[in-house]
Amino acid sequence: VAETVSFAVNWLLYLQDRRQLEKGHSVSGVFKKIMHIALPITGSSYISSVLHTAENLLVPQRLTAFHGTKARGLELFGAIRGMALPILFFPASFLTSLSTLLIPEVSSAAAAGNVRKVRETVSYSVETTLILSTFAACVFMFNAAGIGNAVYGDSDVGQIIRVLSPIVPFMYLESVTAGLLKGLDCQMNMFRYNTIDSLIRIAAVFFLLPMFGIKGYLGIMAVSNCFTSSLSAVCLFRTAKIKPDLCGWVLKPLCVGIVGGLLGTALSAPISGTVARLVVSVTIQATVCAAAYLLKIKRKRMCTAC
Repeated sequence: VAETVSFAVNWLLYLQDRRQLEKGHSVSGVFKKIMHIALPITGSSYISSVLHTAENLLVPQRLTAFHGTKARGLELFGAIRGMALPILFFPASFLTSLSTLLIPEVSSAAAAGNVRKVRETVSYSVETTLILSTFAACVFMFNAAGIGNAVYGDSDVGQIIRVLSPIVPFMYLESVTAGLLKGLDCQMNMFRYNTIDSLIRIAAVFFLLPMFGIKGYLGIMAVSNCFTSSLSAVCLFRTAKIKPDLCGWVLKPLCVGIVGGLLGTALSAPISGTVARLVVSVTIQATVCAAAYLLKIKRKRMCTAC
């Protein structure tokens, strides 16, 4: 139903635009321009789908070689893909929407030659992504066991969430930088990065999982996300010609997140009940992080006014 409604809305908008073109608003060379953007994005999507499918088929098989039973390999793989990752990616749904909205914003500024607008948009987007993702990583780190038990009743999922929580900023950053790079006409770079990353992941899965099991797969995920997001971020910074503020974008939010996590853990410890303790801890962390973020915005505005 959702896809049908989406198609209907796009079709109506297409008919509206076509009527405007029939009135004399013609655009020359539009097909070539569309293909310049569409082919790399479509090719990247198709190749990524094929390679990810190959990886998903290969992982349980190689985990079976380590654990000796296929059931255990499927169980662990399902715990990561179907249970831990949806939890870790849930806060990223807001950032994904942001990256989608930024594509026309950045592309229009780049097409108009407005370098200042491009820099401001890219800087604000990356800064917001890193700050929010760092806060989210700290929430997952300090509440992994509670989240695993409260949502799934499974302590193993909580352990997986804790192991993967440090790479949350890289996962979120990759999503936003991909949208920004598309807006800056760098879709070919994303195509190369994703293809190389998928091929390396498949090779690593084939050789490392029989030796290290699920720990090897978690390590592959961590290295893969750091590799792709770092390449995308470097390409983005070079294209937009901006210098990242690691202290303000990463180190300070990390310190605030750790303080909030320690405070939330300490104050929620006397509370009985997994869900109640989790709610109190996350609320305290969110309050500390939100207060620090609002204070940062207020200080920035004061500096701008001065």
